[in-house]
Amino acid sequence: KLIPAIKYFTEDRFRDCPWGIYLFVTDGLIEDVAEVKTYTDQLCKEVAAGSRGFTKLVLIGLGSDFYYKNSATGEKLGIDQAEGKLVDLDGDPNWKKSEAWEVLEELDDLHDEGGEFPPVIGQDGESIDIWDYKLAASMKSLEEIFAEVVSRNMTVAPSAEIVDSNGVAV
Repeated sequence: KLIPAIKYFTEDRFRDCPWGIYLFVTDGLIEDVAEVKTYTDQLCKEVAAGSRGFTKLVLIGLGSDFYYKNSATGEKLGIDQAEGKLVDLDGDPNWKKSEAWEVLEELDDLHDEGGEFPPVIGQDGESIDIWDYKLAASMKSLEEIFAEVVSRNMTVAPSAEIVDSNGVAV
């Protein structure tokens, strides 16, 4: 279940935060994806209306459930094997992404043109895009997590404090 974790950060812990990026590590098995989509739509509308600060949710796919499978031959390619062939694989009707990978993509594309929900436009005229995902096996650097959030020359956080569940610095 993903929705309890999302709501903990976006409602309970950091509801009034002006800017938040929340990372979730997953094997791709998200049992409450329909509820996550509905809540995401609500978040987008709140960000667009200015009643909530910038919010970005990033899924990190970890494990062996992210692969391409050929429906004709049964052959499987892990993300490391598929790297460099993604355009060809996506263009071949015999190759399909695993269900775990498809779920991450569904969330990432939720409010994109042609996504499940219509795009939500913010007060600045920009489309609100809450979700992004990365597959750990294909990541080259930690900075990739921020790909849809910042530009290459932007400082994300000049300093930080790590706190435990009671808010005590650790």
